[in-house]
Amino acid sequence: MHSSTSYLVQAIREWMIDGGLTPLLLVQIIDDKNLVVPLEFVKDGQIAFNISQNAAVDLILGELVSFKARFHGVSQEIFVPWSAVLALYSRETQEGIYFMGDDVKLVFLPEEPMESEEIITELPPEKPKSKLTVVTNESESPKTTTTPSKKHLTLLK
Repeated sequence: MHSSTSYLVQAIREWMIDGGLTPLLLVQIIDDKNLVVPLEFVKDGQIAFNISQNAAVDLILGELVSFKARFHGVSQEIFVPWSAVLALYSRETQEGIYFMGDDVKLVFLPEEPMESEEIITELPPEKPKSKLTVVTNESESPKTTTTPSKKHLTLLK
């Protein structure tokens, strides 16, 4: 799962930080020797970590997630395998990326609620097809055929 997950998490995290948001990494407590989290802060089998620049020191998104964080003033090392990562979302908006097994779901909320009339229920009408003109030499008249391409193209041989 590391092949794309770490890159997606890094990109969404940077996007959140650039936008002034607080990135939270939601972790499921699983039976994995590589999972090292402060269990006293686990609630309902999950724990969320603030992984902003000021909160997660020495953050590494590699084969697993690792960083140092302070809990009640005590620095602790955190290690999370990708299989335990449930989501990376913004504290302020709840937007982010949610992992469901091997599936990924991006959640971005519209800036303003959509009215039901604004929801598109039909596909736009099909665009007219463009024409392709083939000219083999100057003495012949051009042959025109209809093609599904989007631009008008003239071939000269």
